[in-house]
Amino acid sequence: MANLATYAVNPATLATRSGEVPNADFTDGMNRGGCNQGVGICTDVRDTQLVDWSVLDQDGATRAPQNSQHIGGNGLGVGDASVTPINVINGVDINDTAVYEVADQVAANGAIYHIGTGAINVGTSTIQIGERAWGAIPVA
Repeated sequence: MANLATYAVNPATLATRSGEVPNADFTDGMNRGGCNQGVGICTDVRDTQLVDWSVLDQDGATRAPQNSQHIGGNGLGVGDASVTPINVINGVDINDTAVYEVADQVAANGAIYHIGTGAINVGTSTIQIGERAWGAIPVA
C-alpha cells in the first residue's frame, strides 16, 4: 500500500519569512513533505472511519478544501489562522489539493471519482461508487 506525502505552505508566511531571512529556504525541505500537515491522511485506503476523519470541521462547516497551518504556527508571533489547503505530492505534480469525498463514479488510479470537485483517485485500487476516499483535485 502506497500513501502520498501531503504538505501545506502558507504563501503569506512564506513571503514574510523569506524577507526576514533572505538566505533561508522556506519553500522546500521540512516545509514541504517533512512536516506533514496532513498527518494521518491515507491516500490508499477506502472508507476511512468517520470517527477518525469527520467531513465537517469544528465549526460544523464542510472541509472543502482540507486546510492546515505550519506546525507550531507561522513563526510571526501572532499564530496562523490559515486557510491554506493541504496539498498532495503525486510524482512531479506537487500542488494538487487534498480532498475527502464520496465517489459518484467508479475510478481506477488517476481517474476522476467525484465529478463535482474533479477529485482523482490517487490510490492503487479502484474506487467504487459510494466509497469515501482521500483524493486530489488537480491544480494547474
